[in-house]
Amino acid sequence: MTAMDVEHVITDAGELIDYLLDDQPDYSCDELMTLLGRVGRNAGPAVVVSLYYEGLLDRHHAVVVVPDVWSGVEFPLVALERSDWRALFAFAGYTHNGRRRGRPRLPRTLYRGADEAHRDGWSWTDDRAQADWFTDRSIHREPGRVWRATVEPWRLLARITEGRGESEYVVDTDGLTITPAV
Repeated sequence: MTAMDVEHVITDAGELIDYLLDDQPDYSCDELMTLLGRVGRNAGPAVVVSLYYEGLLDRHHAVVVVPDVWSGVEFPLVALERSDWRALFAFAGYTHNGRRRGRPRLPRTLYRGADEAHRDGWSWTDDRAQADWFTDRSIHREPGRVWRATVEPWRLLARITEGRGESEYVVDTDGLTITPAV
């Protein structure tokens, strides 16, 4: 039985989690991506983290799926706790556009456009103009600004440049020194 043999199309995340955990069907990475797409981009992280904690997320699938659901969800750090994302990215290993890669060897100067309350989010860029664009988004409670950090390679969880046309680094910011960019 494969995951695509299900009798009806599952569009509810809870139902998909139950199905995958209870029936444990075989599925390819492409099939998992299709199933995740059917429940909606904001539900994907809950499905993936459930599979991970139940020991049912294949590491080869994680390399593709983890950065994809991160990039797809509107607010990743609202969808899952930082500890859950940290576990998922550690399991997948450092990836660049859904492919396993070695981490960069040198620190990176990265930028983030956000208000003060969200300066320690995990989506960063090496493109200052892109960070500037994010400061002007209407989602901020207060005016946004560009933040700067020198990021050690061990903090880099993924590099995502395909899909949304952005130059994103996913960065574990816990304990990171973040300052206003000048």
